Amino acid sequence: MSFRTSAAVATAVGAAGLAFVPVATATPDGNQIVINEVYSNGAGLSGPYLNDFIELYNPSDDPIILDGMRVIVLGGVDDTNYGTVELEGELAAGDHHLLKLKNSAARPAEGAVELEEFDAEDADVRVPAHNASILLTFGESTLDLVGFGVTERFEGEAARAAALDESLARTDGVDTDDNAADFTSQEPTPQHSTGEAEDQDDTGELS
Repeated sequence: MSFRTSAAVATAVGAAGLAFVPVATATPDGNQIVINEVYSNGAGLSGPYLNDFIELYNPSDDPIILDGMRVIVLGGVDDTNYGTVELEGELAAGDHHLLKLKNSAARPAEGAVELEEFDAEDADVRVPAHNASILLTFGESTLDLVGFGVTERFEGEAARAAALDESLARTDGVDTDDNAADFTSQEPTPQHSTGEAEDQDDTGELS
């Protein structure tokens, strides 16, 4: 595997505790893990799931070691640090890695359910609903970056925030280095690791 590295951008973020954020660059050849889906109940009204979640995807033909990688959630407007999840293990080729985050549904929708199957959990981390940046990092390198709404951190152009009952999802696991082009608001389809190669088009919902 190869990590995306580029000219570093030194950024002071104060309370966010993140003093160095290099620029992320695209991997159109699909050789690196990408942030695949982001779901938030940050507005308090839940969609079908009570938990915020972030789904990663390995579009490559080889397993990738997760040890040393981190997922960082930053507020888009003020760079508030909403939390960091340390990753570990290995992600098989074509497989997904699901991070179960905070139950932030203050007013749950009827029939909303808890995520029961996932690969890692951090009940203290949540995703802002409208304006945020999600970073996948390794050391001082940013492997992937998704910015949506009003934010200064994004690839290409920031994506539009998802509808309140939907998630922000990447199309077919493809990274063109443009969040607005790569992500759309869709019905949430959280997928956890099976330990085997999967077809990205074979989406499924958890119950």
